[in-house]
Amino acid sequence: GRYRARAGDRTSAVVPVAVSPRVTVTASRRGRHVTVRAAISPSLPGARLELQRYVRDRFDYLPLRVARASSASTATFRFDTRARTALRVAVVKAPGGWSPGHSPHVVVRGLKAP
Repeated sequence: GRYRARAGDRTSAVVPVAVSPRVTVTASRRGRHVTVRAAISPSLPGARLELQRYVRDRFDYLPLRVARASSASTATFRFDTRARTALRVAVVKAPGGWSPGHSPHVVVRGLKAP
């Protein structure tokens, strides 16, 4: 929506207010296999989701996998790694005019050296 604040005879400029969806994430490891499950609220079936990995050298999250939200607004990502990894899931493109949003990051512990 677009809003304007008013106080007495003073008014502000019109400001668009964007709302982003809430993304919850769980990650689990089984050996080298990491599974990340994401859920979006409110329900946004067909939204484009991106699994992102934090890269210290760039001080930023970079895309790792891409998926579409199911009819239940969930997605599952799988990948292999031995390293400790910080991840988050971002809603990159959502239908219905929603703004992009992302989950808090989760950390998957690394495997011990053999």
